[in-house]
Amino acid sequence: MNDLPITTERITLRHLCENDAEDFASLESDKAVKKHIGGILKKDIEKTKTLISKLKGDIYSPIAITYNQNSQFIGRCGFTNNSVLNDIEINIVIKKEFWGKGIGQETCHLLLRHGYKLGFKKIYAVVSPDNVGSIKMCNKSGMVYYKKMISNDYSNGHNIYCSEQE
Repeated sequence: MNDLPITTERITLRHLCENDAEDFASLESDKAVKKHIGGILKKDIEKTKTLISKLKGDIYSPIAITYNQNSQFIGRCGFTNNSVLNDIEINIVIKKEFWGKGIGQETCHLLLRHGYKLGFKKIYAVVSPDNVGSIKMCNKSGMVYYKKMISNDYSNGHNIYCSEQE
């Protein structure tokens, strides 16, 4: 994780810090944002600060996405160890006012490259079949459709996309 921050013309991926707690909690409690990924919709800034502090430096700790024009926190991304796939999964969550602007695709490119530098050989994305924006992001980022997965965690079925280091 030492090669963070990673910057493009528009965005920066950097370590999440306690100052991000309010924005992070707002993102995680937004119903529109959580529609396809689920999770608890409770905005608790103190618990968020504790979580950020606890995960600091961990390879699976959330990474902040900031907008370079004003250094605004616009989302989070990172890696998880997906127990169903038994491999690495990326996740990208962006504030809804930044949807449809190519931020997800830009983040995905950076995150994949970062994952390969960390030594991951294959990286997956688990996408709800009705999440059109994320499907486009995966396709435009060079990820390929791998399979449809139905399990206890993905009872409605989710599309799995994969990227392999060449």
